[in-house]
Amino acid sequence: MSYEQFETYEKNLHKRRVSEPARAYLWAVELPDLTVDPSNGSKSESFSKASSDLKSRFLPVDMQLVNTLVTSITTPFFTFDTDKVTSGSTFWYKATHNDISNISMTLEEQENGVVWNYINNWKNLMLASNGGQNPPAFYKRDITFLRLDLMKMQFQKFVYSNYFISEVSQITNDYTSNAAVQYNLTFTGDSLLPVYTLEGAALEARLERASQLLGGVEIPYDPFAYSGVPAPAISNLLGTIASRALT
Repeated sequence: MSYEQFETYEKNLHKRRVSEPARAYLWAVELPDLTVDPSNGSKSESFSKASSDLKSRFLPVDMQLVNTLVTSITTPFFTFDTDKVTSGSTFWYKATHNDISNISMTLEEQENGVVWNYINNWKNLMLASNGGQNPPAFYKRDITFLRLDLMKMQFQKFVYSNYFISEVSQITNDYTSNAAVQYNLTFTGDSLLPVYTLEGAALEARLERASQLLGGVEIPYDPFAYSGVPAPAISNLLGTIASRALT
């Protein structure tokens, strides 16, 4: 290894030492609000006709609570089928069809039954009251997964597009256990749309600086509220926190 190569290697090692690895426990999930028209605000006629029937069968759900009850999630990315191409005594592989696997998710039930209410609402989106099935546009929704840094601010966002519940695993009910009731769900869907939060570092710096100026006043944690928020909105938030600190 030449001196120039060694110097470059040392610089790269330094980059790794000062870089912070992403932590497997720092994440958040945003499940879809099933009462919202899935046609991106265009108010599809078919959904509007069915909305009164759906509302009569929908159970009350606090979506902010449900999002916090996701205790684990397996996030798929992509897979490719491969074909082996041969020519004489040589061969090579090529990628063919691509696919995305299912999402596995565990939610912890509460004594108000909010998780089951949410699961049942999603099932009612699939099944019509007359015993038939609703079109896929009714029940295929987006699930958002966020990766957070050590300040619990979003730096990566993955949108799993057009997913729906395809299985709710059975639960073993045991008198000898005091464990919390958990639902293990499987979601099947169409695609993954990775969206990287480019302004995450600048946002983090603004919040950190504000925390220093406020003498350690705690800044509310809400990764969904802060992710991609424009600077004026952050300024308003910090102004509110500053006024609180002075009173």
